Amino acid sequence: MSRHADDEVRALDEVLRRLTDRFPEVPAEVVSGVVRAERQRLDGRPIREFMPLLVERAAAEQLRRRSVDG
Repeated sequence: MSRHADDEVRALDEVLRRLTDRFPEVPAEVVSGVVRAERQRLDGRPIREFMPLLVERAAAEQLRRRSVDG
C-alpha cells in the first residue's frame, strides 16, 4: 500500500471515530456501513486528497437524516 493510501485509510478511520462519537444513538455498525458506502461511491475519483472530507460530510448528512427520521 502506498503512503497516500495509508494516509487515506487513517483519515477514514478518524472519520469513522468522529461520526460514531457524534451520533451515539446510531449503532456503530450502521455508521461504519454508511461510511463504507460513501467511500465506495467516491472510489475511483481522480483527486483523492478530499476523499475523507467528502465521505464525512455525506455520511454525516445520512446519519443526521436517520436520527431525525427515527
